[in-house]
Amino acid sequence: MPPRVKEMGSKSQGGDGIILRLQAALEAQGFSVFVGESDIEGGDSWTQAIQRAIDGCAIFIPVCSATFGAGGWTYKEVLYALSEHKAMIPVWHSSTYPPPDLKMMIQSFQRVPRGALPLTECDFDEVVTEQEASSGRLGVKPAGKQLIALAARHSAAAA
Repeated sequence: MPPRVKEMGSKSQGGDGIILRLQAALEAQGFSVFVGESDIEGGDSWTQAIQRAIDGCAIFIPVCSATFGAGGWTYKEVLYALSEHKAMIPVWHSSTYPPPDLKMMIQSFQRVPRGALPLTECDFDEVVTEQEASSGRLGVKPAGKQLIALAARHSAAAA
């Protein structure tokens, strides 16, 4: 069995830090990555910042856990990305997939990682490699410095 993903990042930003680790891995490949919890500054409008990020992104990556899409921001982010016809590569973080509140919206997109295990139970580097290959198949290459918007909502129970 592959080693579990090590926890990293700030618990105050929600979850187990995997979203920040994924952001760092994608940025190390040369992608420009937006994560609301770490990229929106105090006093900024969440609505405007997230809308600008989705408008400008080449790929929208929802990082799906049990609470993802359960109303609020993540549901609206997915709905907006779909309405703007954004390429989407869902990442299966944990729990069941697809998240119950988004089943109809995202089940037609192939998720990463493929197979029977979520990201939290896979080798992180292999998942990042799979994510990069999927991005390339969609025409988004790191050398282009294209923006990728990551969305996540992880409660302690979901991590």
